Amino acid sequence: MQVLLMISIILTVMSSAFLTLIFENKRVYLALCGFFAIGFAQVVGVLEILSVFSAICPKNILLANLLIFVLSALLWLKNKPKPDFSLEIKDEFGKLKIALKTDKWLKAVAVAFLIFLVGSLIYTFMVPAIDEDAFSYHVARLPFWYAAHNINHFEIADSRALVMPVNSEVFYLWTYSFTKSLLFVRLFSLLSAILFVAAFRGLLKFLNFSMKHSLWALFSIFAMHNVMLSISGAETNISIAALMLSAVYVFALGVKENRTTCFYFAGLFFALAVGTKPPSLQAAPSLLIVTCTIAYLFGNKNVLKPIALCGGFFVLNFVLFGAYNYVCLLY
Repeated sequence: MQVLLMISIILTVMSSAFLTLIFENKRVYLALCGFFAIGFAQVVGVLEILSVFSAICPKNILLANLLIFVLSALLWLKNKPKPDFSLEIKDEFGKLKIALKTDKWLKAVAVAFLIFLVGSLIYTFMVPAIDEDAFSYHVARLPFWYAAHNINHFEIADSRALVMPVNSEVFYLWTYSFTKSLLFVRLFSLLSAILFVAAFRGLLKFLNFSMKHSLWALFSIFAMHNVMLSISGAETNISIAALMLSAVYVFALGVKENRTTCFYFAGLFFALAVGTKPPSLQAAPSLLIVTCTIAYLFGNKNVLKPIALCGGFFVLNFVLFGAYNYVCLLY
């Protein structure tokens, strides 16, 4: 079954890559954010559609992955946008080399950060999720869902397994359906940490911060013990932080370049965040203030249009990729 999981992962990665290249093929940070959003939305969308028909099983997941792969490949072949990230990657590596060369303490912290990421990766594939929240509702849902072939509600003592949004657990169910193992549960948080790094550097680069300042700020955040625990656990705090930061980053680019697709992805990121954890909604007023400020500063004081576009795309994507469990709560 692990072979089937690898096939599913490859199909998901390839289809996400094709669609990402249609969206962006030059800026590496924007492309990484888009790739994560498309991949995450694809996993959530596939399993939620299958859930409607109580048809979640490895065979149906693979068939859906194959269909999306074929469609995305056909879309890519229509224009054949090729990846052209070499200039930005070369420029960023040059800045990174200079920053590490001129600051020995930064180099030491960078080495420690890499060791931490490698350790987290090994931990992800060797140790199943064992924290309290994971056992209470994060992974407690999976056997019930797998047995019922859907992600609908079921009888359980802990109400959090019913009322909390399901997007991260749907990602867990994707791997669990093939392996019947909890070993890959931590992978979502680790991937979210990578997304956070890409969005964080992309946003600071947009604001003209140097590589050195970006690294020190990034390492300061990751040095916090609760952030370190989130990366190597089943908690979704780092995930919603990465999704909301990505929303701000792509929104800023959309405002500056008057690019509608960026507003779409900003709405998609926030919709995925709301479908992952309720605190995303609590942060909505702050997010609105930040986006209005960005629209005012970088959009020739035209605030209404980008906010309206982003809000409309959020509603659309929330219905598609975030509302499933909220609808289940009504019944």
